[in-house]
Formats: sequence, C-alpha cells, structure tokens
Amino acid sequence: MYGVEWNYYDHLKFDPEDKITEFNYEKFIPKQVLSKMDTKSAEFKKFIKLTNLNSKTKWEQHKDNQENFSELMQIITQLSQEETEIFLHLVKNRSRSMNNQQQLTNDLIDQACSD
Repeated sequence: MYGVEWNYYDHLKFDPEDKITEFNYEKFIPKQVLSKMDTKSAEFKKFIKLTNLNSKTKWEQHKDNQENFSELMQIITQLSQEETEIFLHLVKNRSRSMNNQQQLTNDLIDQACSD
C-alpha cells in the first residue's frame, strides 16, 4: 500500500539519513535563503528544532507506515467478503489514472476529512 515492502528496512540498525539540526542546517536550506536569516538568533534555533521534529526520514516514515498498516489490518479483518474486495480494488486502482499532483490533492483532501 505504501510502495515499499514491509521488511525493506529490516537490515538497518540505525537511520543513515540525516535530519536538519543547528549543526548541519546548511545542507538543507539554500544559501540564498540563509543569507536573509539570522542564524545566531534563538528564533532560528527554535525553527530548526521544530523543523527537525516535524520532518521524517524515509526510515521513520516507514516505521509509521508499518504501525498505521497494523492498525488498518485490525479494521480490515472485520470487513465482510464484499467490503474486503471493494477495499482491495480501491487500493489497487487508486493512483493508476492520476498524476502525482492529483494524487497529492486527493491525499490532502482525505487527510483533512479524516481530521
């Protein structure tokens, strides 16, 4: 469902992907943008910390996807045969006829409605 096999990251012992910190922010923020920021201010450091907390590496996202899928499986097991077939058809065909922008729009709408 998420485009990656369940055990794709099982070989990892630690996450190799970097996240933004106050020590490596130059890798993540373009120089043109950095030139307009006061990188020594407390507000900038707070921004970096919040950005770090709100972003996910691919491995972290995979772990979240696994957890979400496990929760979804508990719901799916309670579906009737017909409901299960409808659901699987939806999952298989959802993004076939959509470009990435349409898919993103639909995902955002789904998220907003579920919230």
